Amino acid sequence: MSARVELPTTVPNPAPTAESMARRVGGNSLWLIARPLALNVLSIVTNIYIVRKLGAADFGAFNLGFAQVALFAPLCNLGLRAVAVRAIAENREEAPVIVGALHALRILLTALAVALVVGWLSLPTYSLITRLIGAAAACSMVC
Repeated sequence: MSARVELPTTVPNPAPTAESMARRVGGNSLWLIARPLALNVLSIVTNIYIVRKLGAADFGAFNLGFAQVALFAPLCNLGLRAVAVRAIAENREEAPVIVGALHALRILLTALAVALVVGWLSLPTYSLITRLIGAAAACSMVC
C-alpha cells in the first residue's frame, strides 16, 4: 500500500497593480530623498550657530580641523555599499553573513582611518587647537 501525500497548494500572489506599485516606488523614493535633505537642513542650522558663536578666526580653525579629518573619511566606506547590495542581490540567503562582514570591514577601515588621522594630526605643523578639533572630528567620523 502506498501512502498518498498531498502537497499544500499555494495560491500565487497576484501581480501588483500599477497604483500599488506607484505608491511603493513613491514611498521608497521619499525615504531616500528625505534623509539627505533633512541632514542638509540640519547642517545649515548647525553651521549658522557655529559661525555666530565662534567668529571668523575660530571658525577657520574649526574648518581646518574637520578638513584634516575629511581627508581620510573616504577610507571608511571604499564603495562597500555597492558591493554588498550586489552580493545580497545575487545570494539573498547569505544576506545576514554579508551584512555582518560588511559591518566588520567598515569597523576595520574606520579604525585604520582614525589611526591615519592621529598620525596626520601629530605632525608638528598643526596647533593644539587644530589637533583637538581634529580629535573631535575623528570621534564624529567613528560615530
